[in-house]
Amino acid sequence: MISKKTIYGSFLYTAVGAMPFASALILLPFYSNYLSTNDFGALSVYIGFSLFVQVISTFSIEQYVATHVSHYADQEELLKQRMSQALTLCLGAGLLVFGLFYVTGQEIFRLFDKEGQLDFALYGMMSVGTGIFNGYFRNYTNLLVYRKQDRLYISSNTFNFVITIILSLGFLNYYGSSLMGPMMGRIVSGALIFSLALFHQIKNYNFVWNNEAVKEVLFFAGPLLLISIFNWSTNYIDRFLLTSEVSLDEVGIYDFATKFLLPVELLHIGLSNYVMPRIYSSWNKNFTQPNMVNANQMLHSFLVLTVAAIIVTLVAIPLGVPLLVKNKDFYQAFAMIPLLSIGYLTRAAYNLFSGILMLQKAIKRFIIAFMVAAVFQIGSSLIVLPVFGIHGAVVISAATKIVLVVSLYFSLKNIAQLDLRTKKFLWYPVLISIALIAYQFFAKEHYWIALFVFVVYSAIVTYAIFGKELVKLAEAYIKPKER
Repeated sequence: MISKKTIYGSFLYTAVGAMPFASALILLPFYSNYLSTNDFGALSVYIGFSLFVQVISTFSIEQYVATHVSHYADQEELLKQRMSQALTLCLGAGLLVFGLFYVTGQEIFRLFDKEGQLDFALYGMMSVGTGIFNGYFRNYTNLLVYRKQDRLYISSNTFNFVITIILSLGFLNYYGSSLMGPMMGRIVSGALIFSLALFHQIKNYNFVWNNEAVKEVLFFAGPLLLISIFNWSTNYIDRFLLTSEVSLDEVGIYDFATKFLLPVELLHIGLSNYVMPRIYSSWNKNFTQPNMVNANQMLHSFLVLTVAAIIVTLVAIPLGVPLLVKNKDFYQAFAMIPLLSIGYLTRAAYNLFSGILMLQKAIKRFIIAFMVAAVFQIGSSLIVLPVFGIHGAVVISAATKIVLVVSLYFSLKNIAQLDLRTKKFLWYPVLISIALIAYQFFAKEHYWIALFVFVVYSAIVTYAIFGKELVKLAEAYIKPKER
């Protein structure tokens, strides 16, 4: 029996882990009201670049921490030494990355910013600092999780959430329509949480340099860094590729459209944290030919809830956004939601396939799958974006997520035999995707009529495929308890 404490803890950690997404949602209306579409597009590029810096400056050390805290659990002094080394390496990587971009950053930006629309000397270097600060803080909070320092983890992330919103809104109000407002809010809040994490390291771990520990961290984290870079690529590189082909105004509209699906992303964080551990435990460490009875039920629920969340998003965004965002230029993004939503239908499969590869420690296969998706995205972007612009980026975004899942599936060959219910796990998202593609063609001119047809269609398909399960679920709640 799962205890209330376990459920409460899972919910709490999910809520805390989702705070960065929540802060992005809260700040979105303010950014869109203060900034022009041009500045909003520039901001999306700077944020994407900051996240890239965060990836390479942390060097996937959080994965090392997650694995080795339990490994050294009964050797406290050695544990402290290894964790101190991991955090110190993160600091060193941050300094190295800062120096690298200080020297070469302007030239790197010119590769895609051919029209000189961006200011690397000021905003680019601010993004570098923000990425380094946030990366170090992320490693620090990750260490708190695995050392089970719950109160400190929650208070640190809550501080980050509150200070980010307060400073961002304060600087936004001070600088008005200038891009300096959100950039200052990000880097100052980043500096504060970096200081908090650094204080924690000095107080509890100090600074250690041990050649054996350095080799252990680097050999473990190095291959995982490639996964992190490819993962970043599939989510953010499209902003950079678009910058070389279209105006920053169009980049801003595209980025605004992607933000509409943050609520679905929040749902997936909660579902993943709840569903995946229970699936893994139901396999009893048999990852080669796992029992898929419980897993299939949970994955089917994941799919149905995702479709429900997409429908809610399609209804709520056009109704709610005009109440908060007065710049009508951003409303062009509404018609992009249906096609962008297709990528989120792959999340259940992504969680399942990637989880098995990690449990089987098939890191090489994992890297190859991500590399295939990244190559597809970059290659197709170079061909499609010059002709179709942001509309091409929408198609590529959804297609890349599908390519990634397919690559992960083929990576499981000779590793795991999965008894998946094809009609439900494969054909259900395919049928919904076909409807979303059709919806996309009519969304610009006949949004609400197309939405009504899509909702009816989705209800019919969902009932046709999951009808028996839905009836049983309803009966479980409606049926009176026997006395």
